[in-house]
Amino acid sequence: GIEVPVLTFNYAEPNDTVTVHLFQFGLLPEDEASQIAELAIRQGKKHAAILVPADAWGQRLQFAFQQRFEELGGEVRSIKTYQAKKNDFSNSIKNLLNLTQSNQRYKNIRRVLGNNLKFEAYRRQDIDMVFIAGQPRAARSILPHLKFHHASDLQV
Repeated sequence: GIEVPVLTFNYAEPNDTVTVHLFQFGLLPEDEASQIAELAIRQGKKHAAILVPADAWGQRLQFAFQQRFEELGGEVRSIKTYQAKKNDFSNSIKNLLNLTQSNQRYKNIRRVLGNNLKFEAYRRQDIDMVFIAGQPRAARSILPHLKFHHASDLQV
């Protein structure tokens, strides 16, 4: 056991033995996700999309953000995941923004009309923010992808 007072800047694992001399101070990622939901609602955001890694950590953050955002009156309109170990997040972002559907509509129209048309993908307009969870490398790569895919006006 610990005999002198100790302050940690994180939390012990749930199965660790905690003594009266151990003081834990930290901010769980889930707490941060909830605070982001509160900030978004205060800023007038009501319709969110969520992009998180396809792992347990991503699921926990998605749940924490979504639960608090919806408690406060927001609506989550889309949830997509990405493979954190990959460098290309385009497919996840295209699906998140409904760009895949926009491209499919173009192909269908082109097939019916039988000629090339001038086309620019049109992203969904029913969201006003995107909640993204990621480690630094992935997050730095996702932001330029969002800009490239016509989402630079969305709050991230």
